[in-house]
Amino acid sequence: MYCRVTEMRRSEIGRHSASAAKCEADTDLVRAALFERVNDDHFDARSEALIGLARRGDERAVAPVIAALRAEVVGKLAVEAAGLLGRKEFLPALRDLRCWWDVDEDLLEESIRRCEAEEDDGSSVEREGDE
Repeated sequence: MYCRVTEMRRSEIGRHSASAAKCEADTDLVRAALFERVNDDHFDARSEALIGLARRGDERAVAPVIAALRAEVVGKLAVEAAGLLGRKEFLPALRDLRCWWDVDEDLLEESIRRCEAEEDDGSSVEREGDE
């Protein structure tokens, strides 16, 4: 898939963070565009940035994912990002979500399982395409 984000001027990147998240390219420019949006005022832009960074295994997403999991409103993409990164640091926030988050209970349990796997063996969960 061709990613138009790599051709954009810096001023255009913020408006197209969702495109960057869906882009298959993994370049410094794409990651920078995504990272710039992790604290965006718009929920969807933040969420797309988190999932985009998580899909790329970018460790800069860890603290923003924890913050997103602790927020008043927690979206599916934050929970999915936690599962993709598979870090034990996400477990307390993910387990707390069991009490009230009913958006996608299967996704929540899968993300918890992936993070517990990292806790058990001390390594990141293998993501699709990793060898």
